[in-house]
Amino acid sequence: MIRWSQTLDLFVAVFLQDFAKQCASILIAEHYELMLGAILECLGNRYRIAGVVKDGVSLVSEALRLKPDIVLVNTYLPKLNGLEATAELVKNGCPSKCLVLTSICEPIILRTAFDSGALGCILHHRLAVDLPDAIEAVRQGASFISSPFTERRTSLLL
Repeated sequence: MIRWSQTLDLFVAVFLQDFAKQCASILIAEHYELMLGAILECLGNRYRIAGVVKDGVSLVSEALRLKPDIVLVNTYLPKLNGLEATAELVKNGCPSKCLVLTSICEPIILRTAFDSGALGCILHHRLAVDLPDAIEAVRQGASFISSPFTERRTSLLL
């Protein structure tokens, strides 16, 4: 005879497996603790955090090892900047989709991010508003650009 607790345990295990398949796994590359806290707050419990790295070299090795769905990359990382690390991931055939996080709303940052292989670019001050939409967009293979970039008509550079 199967007990109620065994049935409930089985249901929870199956539900968690299904949930894990549906929610995106995310690797975060951020060396500023305050910004990392903000990113984690924005992500909440909607995504599975595959890991956190503090520099570009660790980003490349961990992304290639873990193969998360999404990589959130700060542009200015120690050892290897985020844009160079993104290009390195693409060069090495990493299947992860990269979203670049930056505090600088300049066309050259946007252009370099997309040239390196990123699918999106989010401004730090727009993180709470843009991050969920950006993750869903790049997860589906679309691109995402924070609206201040588009307001500056930087799309002409792409």
